[in-house]
Amino acid sequence: FVTAGFVCLSCVHQYCIFKSLKAVALKKLNRHRLNIALDLFFKNFNQSIINVKAGGRGDFEELSLCPDTIARHEIFIPFISPDDSQKWLKIGCSIVEIAPLPQQLHHIVNTCLRNQEKYILNYEMEGINLVDLKKVMVTFRHDAKDVDIIRGLFHAHVIKALSEEKCLLSDIKKGYVIDKLKEGDIITSSHQLMCEKIDSFLLILEKSWEIKGESIHLESSEGFRFYLQQ
Repeated sequence: FVTAGFVCLSCVHQYCIFKSLKAVALKKLNRHRLNIALDLFFKNFNQSIINVKAGGRGDFEELSLCPDTIARHEIFIPFISPDDSQKWLKIGCSIVEIAPLPQQLHHIVNTCLRNQEKYILNYEMEGINLVDLKKVMVTFRHDAKDVDIIRGLFHAHVIKALSEEKCLLSDIKKGYVIDKLKEGDIITSSHQLMCEKIDSFLLILEKSWEIKGESIHLESSEGFRFYLQQ
């Protein structure tokens, strides 16, 4: 009876902790919260398009990514991955892992760093088509700020979205993007899509989250950041 009572009380205790954590709406983004926000944004992509007013910034159709909404989707169960990004997204890779060949690194640098991004990114596929996506790898520059990190994660989610059989990005049918995908230039085409849509996402986040500093850290203790030597 003592053992059964201990197990029951422990379960009740863990459940209460779980409910109390979900009730706390933090305004700082971590990997789990940012991935939840990105998943919700891409699932509601067509409803997230900005309605531009004459002479103004425009207003968004209703899409709530506030801390209360994100908290309701958070998972705190021990030994269970909080979201599926653990399966396909690796953050803080070494340069050698991201770009084993010099020509790969040259292409990534041309796409990312020459466009003033503070991250580099690559992907692996199990087959020859993007639907066979295995993982996306992202590494940030040592001085990357919150917005830079959000841009890098957004870019990774664009590649993931493009790999879905039923692509949620309606703009995939644009001539430039589809041509680049046919050429296998997925990094360039996904970066273009990221640049077109990231402002919409940032405007939603700015309403409720603190994203103007250097508070977002996504790497594990074994992760890397890179330096540029002048």
